[in-house]
Amino acid sequence: MLRRAIVALGLAGLVAATEAVAAGKRVVIMIDEAHAMPAESLEEIRLLSNLESKATKLLQIALFAQPELDERLAANDMRQLRERITQHFNLSPLKAGEVGFVICGIKELQAAKDTLDAACKVQP
Repeated sequence: MLRRAIVALGLAGLVAATEAVAAGKRVVIMIDEAHAMPAESLEEIRLLSNLESKATKLLQIALFAQPELDERLAANDMRQLRERITQHFNLSPLKAGEVGFVICGIKELQAAKDTLDAACKVQP
């Protein structure tokens, strides 16, 4: 299992996660498009969820996916992963008035990133 965790996180990532937990920080792995992951990858996520110390889990894993993930998790071979899920949320589509708010927020974040990128460039 440790070998699989190292492959998934990379050795540096695993060391950093362990150090963060030792420092009292929470480590969260966020995975987008989880509905498109092969069964083998979902099994690896289940194995990663087993990593724990005597006092706490070393990792929290958040899966973001389309409703198709619910269908996949309903299968018998996904029972062990399904049993490890402690929170489950369904998000409704955005309302028309909310879309503009989200787009403006994304544009503001991009502008801040562009400003930071420009400030960090080394001049010749």
